[in-house]
Amino acid sequence: MLAQPLARGFMAFNSYEDTASDANSGHDGGRRFQEPTLPRPYAKGVGSYSAALTYAQHELLRQRKTPQGRQLETLDIANIDESLQLPAPKHVLLSISPNGQHPGAMDFGGRQQLGRQPPSRMAVAGLGYDTSSRQLSNTPRYGPGWSLPGGFDSTLTQNVPLANNQRAYYAARSQIPTVLPAALQPTYNPTASAGQQYYGPYWPDGTFSPYRPTPVRDDRFFHYRHSRDVSRFSTSDAIGQDATHYRPPYDGADYRFHHAQPATVQGVRTVQSLPPCDAYAPYASFHDRISSALDVSNPSYGSNYNQPQCAAPYENVTQDYPATPDDYTLRPTPASERITYRDRTFSWAYKVYLELLAQISRESKLTKQQAGASGPGRPPGKPAIFPRPPQRSISHFSDSCVPTTGKYVSQDIAKIDGVRVPENSDLSSRPSTAMRTPRRASDFAVTANRLRQYNSGAYANSTAKFNDMGGPQLDLRYSLDDTQNAYQSTANAVSALDSVEALCHEADVAWLDGMLLAGCLAYGIGNYGRALAWYQKVLREDPRHVEAMSNLAATMLALGRREEAAKQWSAAVKLRPSYFEAVEHLVGLFVSSHRTREAVDTIEYIESCLKLLAQPQGINGIEDDSDTQSRASSTTISSAEGPYYEFEIDRRWSKSSTTSDRMQGFGIFGYAISAVDSGRLLALIHAKGNMLYSLGNNREAALAFEDAILVATGEGRSGIKGLIDKILRSCISEVDPFTAAKLAESKEPILLSPERAQQISQRMFPPSGDLPGLEFVPTTIAHRAAISTTSNSLLSLAKIYQDGLCNQSAGRNSSNPGTREILALYYLSLSLQPSPSTANNVGILLAGIQSTSTIQVLPQQTQNRVFNYTGVAPGSGVALALAYYNYGLNLDGKHAHLYTNLGSLLKDLGELQAAIKMYETAVSCDGTFDIALANLANAVKDQGRIAEAIKFYKRAVQANPDFAEAVCGLATALNSVCDWYGRGGVYAEEGRRDRIHVDDKGMMHEARKGSGWMNKVVEIVDKQLRDGEYWGIGTLTPEIVELMCRQLIVIKSDTSRDRQMQLYRKIQESLQTWAGRKWEGSRLVRLVERAIKRIGWQWYQDRYVHGKEYPSRRYARPLLPITVPVPSAPTVLPFHTFTTPLSAKQVRQISQRNALRISVSTLKSAWLPRTVYPPPAPPSPCLRVGYVSSDFNNHPLAHLMQSVFGLHNPKNVRAYCYATTASDGSIHRQQIEREAPVFHDASCWKVDKLVNRIVEDGIHILVNLNGYTRGAKNEVFAARPAPIHMSFMGFAGTLGAEWCDYVYADDISVSRSTLAPYRYNTDIEDKLNPKSQVEDAEDWIYAENVIFSKSTFFCVDHKQSAPDAQHQPPSLHNKQLREQAWREEQKRRWKLRKELFPTLKDDAIILGNFNQLYKIDPSTFRMYLRILNAVPNAILWLLRFPDVGEQNLMSFAKDWAGPETASRIIFTDVAPKGAHITRASVVDLFLDTPDCNAHTTAADVIWSGTPIVTWARWEYKMCSRMASSIVASALPEGPEGDEGRRELLVRSEQEYEDHAIHLARNLRYNAGSFDHPAWGRGLGRLMDLRRILWEGRWTSRLFDTKRWVRDLEKAYWVAWEKWEAGEGGDIWL
Repeated sequence: MLAQPLARGFMAFNSYEDTASDANSGHDGGRRFQEPTLPRPYAKGVGSYSAALTYAQHELLRQRKTPQGRQLETLDIANIDESLQLPAPKHVLLSISPNGQHPGAMDFGGRQQLGRQPPSRMAVAGLGYDTSSRQLSNTPRYGPGWSLPGGFDSTLTQNVPLANNQRAYYAARSQIPTVLPAALQPTYNPTASAGQQYYGPYWPDGTFSPYRPTPVRDDRFFHYRHSRDVSRFSTSDAIGQDATHYRPPYDGADYRFHHAQPATVQGVRTVQSLPPCDAYAPYASFHDRISSALDVSNPSYGSNYNQPQCAAPYENVTQDYPATPDDYTLRPTPASERITYRDRTFSWAYKVYLELLAQISRESKLTKQQAGASGPGRPPGKPAIFPRPPQRSISHFSDSCVPTTGKYVSQDIAKIDGVRVPENSDLSSRPSTAMRTPRRASDFAVTANRLRQYNSGAYANSTAKFNDMGGPQLDLRYSLDDTQNAYQSTANAVSALDSVEALCHEADVAWLDGMLLAGCLAYGIGNYGRALAWYQKVLREDPRHVEAMSNLAATMLALGRREEAAKQWSAAVKLRPSYFEAVEHLVGLFVSSHRTREAVDTIEYIESCLKLLAQPQGINGIEDDSDTQSRASSTTISSAEGPYYEFEIDRRWSKSSTTSDRMQGFGIFGYAISAVDSGRLLALIHAKGNMLYSLGNNREAALAFEDAILVATGEGRSGIKGLIDKILRSCISEVDPFTAAKLAESKEPILLSPERAQQISQRMFPPSGDLPGLEFVPTTIAHRAAISTTSNSLLSLAKIYQDGLCNQSAGRNSSNPGTREILALYYLSLSLQPSPSTANNVGILLAGIQSTSTIQVLPQQTQNRVFNYTGVAPGSGVALALAYYNYGLNLDGKHAHLYTNLGSLLKDLGELQAAIKMYETAVSCDGTFDIALANLANAVKDQGRIAEAIKFYKRAVQANPDFAEAVCGLATALNSVCDWYGRGGVYAEEGRRDRIHVDDKGMMHEARKGSGWMNKVVEIVDKQLRDGEYWGIGTLTPEIVELMCRQLIVIKSDTSRDRQMQLYRKIQESLQTWAGRKWEGSRLVRLVERAIKRIGWQWYQDRYVHGKEYPSRRYARPLLPITVPVPSAPTVLPFHTFTTPLSAKQVRQISQRNALRISVSTLKSAWLPRTVYPPPAPPSPCLRVGYVSSDFNNHPLAHLMQSVFGLHNPKNVRAYCYATTASDGSIHRQQIEREAPVFHDASCWKVDKLVNRIVEDGIHILVNLNGYTRGAKNEVFAARPAPIHMSFMGFAGTLGAEWCDYVYADDISVSRSTLAPYRYNTDIEDKLNPKSQVEDAEDWIYAENVIFSKSTFFCVDHKQSAPDAQHQPPSLHNKQLREQAWREEQKRRWKLRKELFPTLKDDAIILGNFNQLYKIDPSTFRMYLRILNAVPNAILWLLRFPDVGEQNLMSFAKDWAGPETASRIIFTDVAPKGAHITRASVVDLFLDTPDCNAHTTAADVIWSGTPIVTWARWEYKMCSRMASSIVASALPEGPEGDEGRRELLVRSEQEYEDHAIHLARNLRYNAGSFDHPAWGRGLGRLMDLRRILWEGRWTSRLFDTKRWVRDLEKAYWVAWEKWEAGEGGDIWL
């Protein structure tokens, strides 16, 4: 009976408890006995190797199977290299000697002699027992790992040295990684950077490698063989039931996927004399394993054919091994010459294969260079192959075949992918003996013909030189003729393939290594069918041959059989999860097939299989169970079945350990791999993060990037938060202790210059800054790639944090990271790899920081470049942002993102021309960069260069048709110049919303269906708004509900406990009702804003009404849940809704979404105090009213309101003006500065400073004169610095904001039907009322309360500032003087008409419109053309506003109305303000634009006396109703005015046309000379209306600014009194 083996490799995958119980149970004829405890699979080091076999003895023990199954082949050991180093002793798993004992009575832990074991069935042929029942069974059990002498454990040895088998994961076109937002990713596929290539292996030059076939079996991970002796079993045994298959003893996922599965046994022979091979030969040398692995005489792969039998023990093996009847001695025989020849042939063919790979690489590079010079060419006919050269295996590469010189070795072969090929390799060293007859010269004709089949005609005419062996003469000396080189390499490969195939066919036993190499040679020359046959043959012999399986998958992929390739790679991965070659290619195949989810699942499966059960201690050996640790330091992925490991980690490994041992640092970072391969695992996890990011799963992506970072940094114990803390400590390590302590306690970001940021890694990991997790990765391309991937992961994680897309990023129970933490990650990323992309992202982050660095100012040379911009202070966030942008551009002068973001920052600083230059440079770097193109278009449009803007918009849309900003920007630009080709239109409300559509040819037609770019814009907005309804959903968890209830009941702190509890329950019930439904997030934000407003009111009541003073904490500011992200705003801005055919609900929601974004971003600002802002003291004697505007310059708002601030009665109102833009020196700015009681130039103030100033000034009512127009500072209002906020004059519509309490309007501009149904906006309980929750209703617009003025809300200061304001008004009481004044006015007007239009006929009627052309839509223009057709003597006067629109409108006029009508449209340039008002009097009738009326222009025209016909087309758009308000207030009260209002204020399109035509046709002018008394005098209803307007402008309500100010002051006081009383609702003056 054989002794029971003591070392079982498979136990590495069972729990310790199972192992112990198995070891102590057994069965022998029904008797139970005690087995000694088995040694742990990962044993401690062996003290001595003196008892082990020598290298030569191991080589002699290699068994060769003959057809008779009994003869042992001998081996010539002359070529054995005994200078090879032994592996580090820690990783040697001692096997037993053939007699069942450890070799040489192993001295292990006190030299304890393990006793002999009783015989049992378990010992027979490796049979085991059922682990679930603990009963004996006939199930075959795998013995110890006898893939090679010494029985290495398979998990430990999965990483035997393959010189630098990692690749650089660089994307094409750039060595610099860039992480883009999900919406802007250039491809669907994840990459280590944001390049265009799929994930997978890459050459260092950035070329993607589809596959790297492996010609030599990877000796890093071998399955456990099971040797069978059929004669030992009865017919009742399992083998008798199934004589061709074995079943593993354990059926768990971990065992199945890490160990060899049962293999098919072919031709099992009865051999009774010898023990199975799994029971002999102690391990002696690491390289013996390679010899054994690559030699077919070693039965490593032989479980599928007749198993070789063991020879008698060698003399140094323990002597109690039981002798057998067939005890052969090991002596060299003549057969060894044949084996030596085969080994040498393999060595030669292998080197030929290397040369073939090198030639393929050279051809690929040459093709790439030619394509780069001439543009993209036709793709190659076969896939580009960049195979990974295999590790030099000792069994097949002896030193005898390596010459001492390598003068002509190709540099491509000398080092391929980090694998060092000896320079003295001589590919011509073909074996001098042969097992077959040497080939005759005539045979080479056959070879040449076959070569022509493999290659193109370029090689057909070449001839090869042949050596005297009858084979091709191989030489590495290359000529300048690349074709000859290619022919030489391919010819050599064909010859090598013939030789290897012949040896495979003549081998007595299946020569798996030769078959594998033959397949690779066939693959290399493009004969995929032949390669497929060889790989399939290998798998028939050994179905568990992972390398052949992976190569077969590659061949199938080359043949277009993608699904079969995926199945083969999947099977290889399941068999050996640590086989990174198969994993990487399977992931690459999935991603290239757009099966990203499957790629992610594959990587997660690999992680779960390789992750250890218990996370090992950190680098310093310190256990830390902190709740901040990342997933990388906790359990495995719960969704995958993974193995559990019990192991001992020897943490004594260091750089001083044997570098040739690939098992250095095994498992020290929590994965069952060597630390040498941590870079490959790192790349996989990073790729998983990128794929999850592309799928929109940002939280899981962040966790994946965290895992990758912690693997590289070795900070698994403390998690990502601990790593960030370590970075922050390094940032302040060199400052004085006082400053360091201050910075450590502060939550403010630590600002570092680029120069200091680059030093972070050295401070964290002294002295060199090497990452602990990459300590054992070879310091070659692999190491650089791993560092790059780590830097990329830091960059990606920081980017996700920066975008606020991850709710809980910094750990399980920690809050979201802030700017401080994000900058720390960027600093470490930048220090590991100076990256322009990292500099770009840091610049974006720093541009929004208001604090100033306290550590170090920028170098003087940087300051000279940065501080020449107005308002940029040294050390400020903006200054450092500019420095990082410049730093990044120094790294990469072609980085389009850097130029784009630098341009945006310069634009924000007011440097528009410099910004345009940056955008232009970005576009020159990347002509398809949609963001740069769109930004450039916006910038040149701001300069008035509309035509150029349209070109750039079109390029941006062409580059990215789904880029909403570019699509909407293009639509806005085209609309602004009336370029309606392809506009189409929106079909809604049975075609009433957008009646006239325009096709691609410019022809108009009635609305029938939605089409064109206008419809696309509306569809984009509609989708954005519908998605926005679900923003914030999931925020109101039970914990958040409880927290919010406790915060919000503070507003009832002055009431009884019962009242507070009632409010608590009411809030709780409402929040629970909102949870998980639409509008959850927006309702919560508005509730918090209402609470802030009410708490401020309560503070006022306590302090000034009740005379009580409480601690400020009583008025704590309610906080938004930290999980609430900042929402996005729709692409169409509120201002653009004026001319976009949108519904009332869409218009309202666009404003609400913009308001919500402003609210959340402001409420999450760090500068807000913990309490609400204290209320101002009661008015004494006047109200303090603050006016905030960016338009206190030469702007229409200043034209209209310049006198208002000085006209306030000091006893009623004191005006405080806050100008957010610098002075332009205009007379309007000067007048406002001069007349306003208090004027602040806040153009250089940050938002918090402006807010604090408003609070300090004690403002009672704060007026927003911007709304959603350019230059607005709405964040000021969102901070709630004043009790009452009001909006008017700046924006003609709703702000949709809780931070706006009142809109000042009138009942014409705001229809009562557009008010929200619930009008009480005072208490928090109003927000909880279901009547106020009407977000889905279609017809309302204004949630704000409205103050309805007596007359028009519109302020016009022309009575004080118009060009003719100094003239005295006509005497209306003196009829003679009144008539004289009117005659003089007509004469002046006629004279001006002759000056402006000298060729115009006297009877011509001038119809005009001075609006910007964007207000004219196709329906309006068609209406104008109809009026012109109906009035033959009329002309239409338009402005070149902008000039590009003239050509478009003239073209449409000719197509739609004919050349004659088109000829009566006249364009002139825009005039200065004074001339504009003056010449407006020449117009006979002003035709208003119904969609968006004339506003300031209407006031100008009315002041000149010209009548305006206007149509308030949209009831829900204030912009469509303002001209009606202006005209109505301009006409006098009474019957005369009422008649004029009925004529000029129309109610339909048909009425518009009818009234305009009627008024124009009835106008007549008297002809005559200048001296004639009636010269230029007109007759008709139009002249009557003109006289009413002209004479009444001095007494008109519209132009009575003083009256308007008195009404406004009254409105202020009514609003204040209602606020003091705690009342709400609309106000009617």
